[in-house]
Amino acid sequence: MAVQTLSKEYVKGQSRTKILEYMRQNNGYITSREVYRLSLHREWLRILEREGKIEKLGRGVYVTPDKWPDPYYALNLELPKVVFSHMTALYFYDLSIKAPDDEWDVTVPRSYHSFRLKKPYTVFYVSPEAYGLGLTKVRTNFGNYVNAYDVERSICDVIRSREREDYEYVKYAVREYLRSRKKNLQKLVEYAEKLGVQSKVERYIELQY
Repeated sequence: MAVQTLSKEYVKGQSRTKILEYMRQNNGYITSREVYRLSLHREWLRILEREGKIEKLGRGVYVTPDKWPDPYYALNLELPKVVFSHMTALYFYDLSIKAPDDEWDVTVPRSYHSFRLKKPYTVFYVSPEAYGLGLTKVRTNFGNYVNAYDVERSICDVIRSREREDYEYVKYAVREYLRSRKKNLQKLVEYAEKLGVQSKVERYIELQY
């Protein structure tokens, strides 16, 4: 009986260790999906949370207490299809004077729906072709990498959706982009053509030169 109890305690210890070691290697984060892929029961997440060894950051997303919670990364872990876009993406590139504290701009495929995508998110639904255009990874100010559109795609997006954006924010972003040494006007025009906003983008460029 003692041997059987020891065996159970050993298994419990191994399960805890496996989860915490995975989190250590993954910058302090883990999801319930990843626990399932480790062939462990998700109940271990609740147990470790009760023990104070991990904290719940979002639906199915957990972080160790020593890590500063990254809400952008947590959302991407919970909803991998979400892409940070428009002014929120431009904020990551230091091209927006609008801090995304109150509202985030995100883009998803037109067929994608989640009850989580409501305030504080402004959601843009696009075709599969447009969804993949300019898709990349960008580092948040917390040090994690999340899905976002590159600079040129983000500039096209804020111009295309200018009715939903503050004009001064858009003007600032375009002006600072055109001043940047890293700008790629050829890519910008190519994206604009594919998104059907070439004339609008060219007009903004002309106004700044």
